[in-house]
Amino acid sequence: KPMQSGVGDDQFIRKHALWGTSPSASSSLQEEQSSSQQPRLSTQVLFSWNTPTSPHTASRLERKPCSDAQLLQTLYDQLASDLSSSSSTSRTTTTYIETAGGVLSPAA
Repeated sequence: KPMQSGVGDDQFIRKHALWGTSPSASSSLQEEQSSSQQPRLSTQVLFSWNTPTSPHTASRLERKPCSDAQLLQTLYDQLASDLSSSSSTSRTTTTYIETAGGVLSPAA
């Protein structure tokens, strides 16, 4: 997730987004993740603000600005890093980038 403001939903994603599995399947997936070298599910937030409003407003209120160029470069660097680490293993990697309106937003 490139940016978020207010309460973060990355913990929610980690808890509930185990591909819609049942609690017992979730347990086995968590066991598999702990026994493997790399987790099957990971979440990242590149820029975060505490104020529960739009990111552009929160960044101004908290005096922690983030330019479009900075956001794009950081996202590019993260994707390049993910691609590099996945190419060093035999695993296939799928990346989802959450944009406006995350799972905990009022319209979701």
